[in-house]
Amino acid sequence: MGERSQAILTSGSPLLTERHGEMVGQVPDTPMSARYGGVVRYGSVHNREVEMMREAALAFTADELPAEELPRVATEALVRGISSPSLQQLAGLPSGDVRDTADLFQQALDELGISRTAPEDAHWTFVLRYASDAVDGRADPVHAADMLCRHAQSIGFPPRLKVFELLIDTWKGPPNSRRAVEHDLRREAHRLLIETSS
Repeated sequence: MGERSQAILTSGSPLLTERHGEMVGQVPDTPMSARYGGVVRYGSVHNREVEMMREAALAFTADELPAEELPRVATEALVRGISSPSLQQLAGLPSGDVRDTADLFQQALDELGISRTAPEDAHWTFVLRYASDAVDGRADPVHAADMLCRHAQSIGFPPRLKVFELLIDTWKGPPNSRRAVEHDLRREAHRLLIETSS
């Protein structure tokens, strides 16, 4: 499992904040209907777990979370107190069996009342996350830019993102220019974050 996939399973959305022991952020407004037979409770204890599932859905849509990891995600959700019929089925799939994982995962999200982000929006989310990683020093700027470009490719490579591809190609040239290119990558990532936040 990659670093990003591991983070998806162990952390919540950066949009969440904790206040007096309660996770406040983008969580469903109403509990899951009892007809699904689930045991989900949307209180301070479980908001973090619901957000973990939302993050997993986002990552799966953006090809950051492989289908083979979905049973693991389901198992962790069950352990943390989130449950639905399809989630239980998904957790019970043999390791490496990916035939039905995507369908079961989508069904589980529906049962939990978690909407799935459109693919283009999901890829853009990770474009901006990798840009943020480069700016904040959480990732090597070249690696972050390379991952950013992978997501850009999935959405038709918007012209605004082409500069990252060009800088990576330049970085692969003479070694004595790499430090300057890394600086340029951070600068362009910072510009991108400013432009998209306005």
